[in-house]
Amino acid sequence: MKVIQIPELVNQIVQELTGEIDVTNQNLSEVVDTGRDVINTADHENFTRSLMDMVGKTVFVNRPYQSTAPSVLMDATKYGSIVRKIQAEFPESEDNPNWAMKKGDNPNQFEFNPPTVSEKFFNSKVTHQVPVSLMKEQVESAFTSAGDVNAFLAMIETQMQTGMSAKSEGLIRSTINNRIADTFLSSFGGAAPSSTDTSTRAVNLLKLYKDANPSTVDPAMTGTEAINDPEFIRYATFMMRQHMTRLRAFTTLYNEGGKKRHTPSSELHFVTLSILQAASETFLQSDTYHKELVSLPYAEDVPFWQGTGTAFDFESTSSIDVTTKNGTIKTDGILAVMFDRNALGVMNSNLRVEGIYAPNGGFYNQWYKADASYFNDANENFVVFFAK
Repeated sequence: MKVIQIPELVNQIVQELTGEIDVTNQNLSEVVDTGRDVINTADHENFTRSLMDMVGKTVFVNRPYQSTAPSVLMDATKYGSIVRKIQAEFPESEDNPNWAMKKGDNPNQFEFNPPTVSEKFFNSKVTHQVPVSLMKEQVESAFTSAGDVNAFLAMIETQMQTGMSAKSEGLIRSTINNRIADTFLSSFGGAAPSSTDTSTRAVNLLKLYKDANPSTVDPAMTGTEAINDPEFIRYATFMMRQHMTRLRAFTTLYNEGGKKRHTPSSELHFVTLSILQAASETFLQSDTYHKELVSLPYAEDVPFWQGTGTAFDFESTSSIDVTTKNGTIKTDGILAVMFDRNALGVMNSNLRVEGIYAPNGGFYNQWYKADASYFNDANENFVVFFAK
């Protein structure tokens, strides 16, 4: 064991804690053990300095991953590949002859009026795999019990499953981001939104907030500044609650296909950027008696839409940069999405592990495989809220 003498450093720390000196640089490079990958020849006891230190405890980093992706997974279909979605279109009314009959009228009792039915097919799938080779007998010399060997192998298994979960989570995010991008493209003429753009399906909350408060809000306010403004968070909550109510009614305004659709609360997904949830809880609810009157509606929250950037800054976590079948969108300031459960999702998810033992080499080969169908349906309701 390497032993470092640090009397000067601990004296400095105490002086800084008690206010005797100003805070100055602390060299902790030899103090904090950040771990190493392997043991080197310096790891020996300090009596004879010739005996190697023994491993006294083994810690396996075996931590299952809890996905932060929204819950848009649907049931799986084992056989067949095409998913067919059938729905009846909204009926149209006509004159009721009961109140307009006169002598000689002869209403046609046998006119055939079939319902208008449409269907849409989804028949695509994406797949990937991760290979890993495992040995058991060859690694036993590194441990002191069969339990440690099994724990070591279980750690690898967990890490492989974690990797697959992270990849699936990324694809789920991409499914949502694809619909966000298409909503922007269809709303703003195939381009990313500007600070003056807003629409029914792509709601620029910051522009609407400025328009509603021209005398009190700085017209140059940015999305980063808005997310830290309690009054903007209050206005954003007000607007989102309104949209939840609007989506319950039949309308053609909230889907790209112009179909008459309604989304009851039980079928609505609401996903927000976590910084918006945190701002709502901190700025609006912390000092309010009736918190339910100012809080955001129940929603799943995500720490970012596409990635974190290098510092979890708002511009990075609120941004997407994606290319869809309809074009390319690079923008930021996305705060939340609200959509019908049939607007997007993951179908036919099939996660599995396949393996084989190679007796000549004495190892196992395993392949972690994932197949799934990720879909968007432009005929279903979808709203994106942003601050630009």
